[in-house]
Amino acid sequence: MLYYNKDKLEAAGLIGADGLPAGLDGIDNFKAAMQKIKDGGTTYGVSLTTADGTFAFRTIYSFLCQQNGNIGNDGAWLEGDNLDKLKNSVQVVADWVKDGSAPEYTDYPAAVALFTSGESAMMINGVWEVPTMVDLEKDGKLFNWGAIELPVMFDKACTYADSHAFAIPNNVGKTVTPEKKAAVLAVIKWMSEHSLAWASAGHIPANAAITQLDEYKAMQPQATYAKVAASQVFDPKSPNAGVASPLFDVAGNAFTAALNNEVDAQTAVDEMKAGLDALQ
Repeated sequence: MLYYNKDKLEAAGLIGADGLPAGLDGIDNFKAAMQKIKDGGTTYGVSLTTADGTFAFRTIYSFLCQQNGNIGNDGAWLEGDNLDKLKNSVQVVADWVKDGSAPEYTDYPAAVALFTSGESAMMINGVWEVPTMVDLEKDGKLFNWGAIELPVMFDKACTYADSHAFAIPNNVGKTVTPEKKAAVLAVIKWMSEHSLAWASAGHIPANAAITQLDEYKAMQPQATYAKVAASQVFDPKSPNAGVASPLFDVAGNAFTAALNNEVDAQTAVDEMKAGLDALQ
């Protein structure tokens, strides 16, 4: 998500008639918007985790998908022009850091602190930080804020996503009885039908019926960014992929220096491909 300080964006002329951020789509527009914010006296236009390429991979992967790019899969990683598209994605964030619009070598807690303290007008982070903002606002310790889907830097809307999910283990030699399976499915169905509380934690319920409830539509900013579910990109279906996976480790090793302009983006993506190709 893109979290934003409405007061700062409004002062920079970046809030539209609908009350939501405007003029942020496109690499040049986003840079210009951040410059307006900085010209108004705010230290950074956007804060995000730049000290950990593993976490930043979510944003980079989103920008890869926005170019209709594909990371590939085991034995076929980053084929064709996807390596160039990945380089473009890394370069976007590296340029933000280079011109001072985003902070260099900033860890996760610091990225959040820069936003909540008002030193950064926007923040790229997951939906799970919504409760943090809600609690601070409730205690009178936060400005007028909101969250929208990640702006489109390239060709189309696309945002990295993953899911919390229920699973029924396939215990070899211990086949589940029909009665037990039915009971498990009943519990999962009940949880799905009562997942409004899940939305209060910032997450988008997988059950579309929940997002149509009046109670959900009254949740802000959740109801505003729920549309991101239609343009999400997941990790490839591979035993090497997923959060805390070898793929994420490779991304962390490859991207951190490039995001902070210690090496160029081409070097980083070449390292990323070599690391992925070495996975078994």
